[in-house]
Amino acid sequence: MENSNNKFLKNLSLYVVYQGIFFVITMIMVSIYTRALSQDAFGEFSLFKTYASITCVFIGLNAPSSIIRRFHDNDEKSEDFSSYVMTTIVFSLLMGVVITAILAILNVGFFWIWMSIYSTFYAIVNIYLNNLRAKNNAKLFVFISVAKDILYLGITCFLLFNGGGYESGIYGLTVSLITISVILFIWKHPKLKLEKNSLLYTIKFSLPLIPHTISSFILNNIDRILIGMFISLSAVAKYSFIYQLSVGLNLVILSINQAWQPYFFDFLNKTNIKEIIEYLKMIFTVVSFVALGLIFFGEEIAFVLGGSEYSDTYTMLIPLCLGYVCVFLYSIYVNYNMYHKKTSQISINTAIAGALNIVLNYFAFKKFGYQAAAYTTLISYFVLLLLHYRIAKKNNTSTIRLKEFFSEILKLLAFIAVYIFIYYMNFDQTIDLILRLAIFSLTIPLTYRRYTCWRKNTTM
Repeated sequence: MENSNNKFLKNLSLYVVYQGIFFVITMIMVSIYTRALSQDAFGEFSLFKTYASITCVFIGLNAPSSIIRRFHDNDEKSEDFSSYVMTTIVFSLLMGVVITAILAILNVGFFWIWMSIYSTFYAIVNIYLNNLRAKNNAKLFVFISVAKDILYLGITCFLLFNGGGYESGIYGLTVSLITISVILFIWKHPKLKLEKNSLLYTIKFSLPLIPHTISSFILNNIDRILIGMFISLSAVAKYSFIYQLSVGLNLVILSINQAWQPYFFDFLNKTNIKEIIEYLKMIFTVVSFVALGLIFFGEEIAFVLGGSEYSDTYTMLIPLCLGYVCVFLYSIYVNYNMYHKKTSQISINTAIAGALNIVLNYFAFKKFGYQAAAYTTLISYFVLLLLHYRIAKKNNTSTIRLKEFFSEILKLLAFIAVYIFIYYMNFDQTIDLILRLAIFSLTIPLTYRRYTCWRKNTTM
């Protein structure tokens, strides 16, 4: 059992390292974009990535979302998993070719055609990476992911430094994905398949999740679209900058979920609830540690990465980070609903939260400006947490109760309250920094204590 425990920690470490590398590359690119491009041009590129998030859903009918659940489905073990993966890849490629051809015939322009190409190869690479996650092959997952990100960094920087505009980022994103797809095809020599049963499984599981993914897109991106519509592209650039900084917390949550989800489904099969509770308490402490780090030192990070033009955006980090804490908590209950294949209910909940986010943004922007987006996002994620929790508890009586996290939540809020007190006291800059360092240092022994408790009470 100890070997299994160590394997999980090793996989988790690899995913965390990758997300750290990804975050560093993202912040390097944000720093380069904010200096090489005007705020309007950076806002234009941000909108490309925003719209691409939604087109990726329709290329292949959200097929990547079904890969891990299919691997752990005891009812479908007779079908070859590799054939299933290949079917989803071929289907995504065919969908991408058709959509891109239609857009080219309609002559919609550079922006949308390249978005379709990017979305096609994003889906293909993501399917293969989810295949590796399902098999707990974290090493190859990280290697391919890092190679893709380094290609993106290199291509984009080369084009920018040679006079390219915001299109440089679009070319970098797309060409890196195409290159990885071609290399994988040459390396693996897969047999192209399009099996009926595999396709039906994908449609049955993934199709009901499309509204969920679209609504998640709304929650994650509609604020920037509305800011661009009602305020300005420079406001989009500022909000995108600080949002990207807060995404560092979400990357930690993502890396944890990447390592944990395969084990989670196994634990539910074995009804091993105690193991799940101990894990989640430990990881909530880690999430809180990262959130507090971003909040306590966000001012300095924003200035270093964005310069004086973006340094005033750090005040939005508190609601954004608390929003991602809600994301972590609701992902727990989404995994429960994924396990029970209640994908339609997942979509309904996310659609409600997405609609709420649009309404809140519409009214809040008029009175409070673009900064209100951070607070409407927090409210929407909190509502989504409650909705997913209600459904998970209804579908599974052994679902972990939210009260299990109350003590950890109170600790997080207490540290944030101290930070706010220091902020409003307007201390001398040096004293202010020393106080923040001293208070934040208290989180280190608390985090380590929770980790040792987890190691003691779990066997994996």
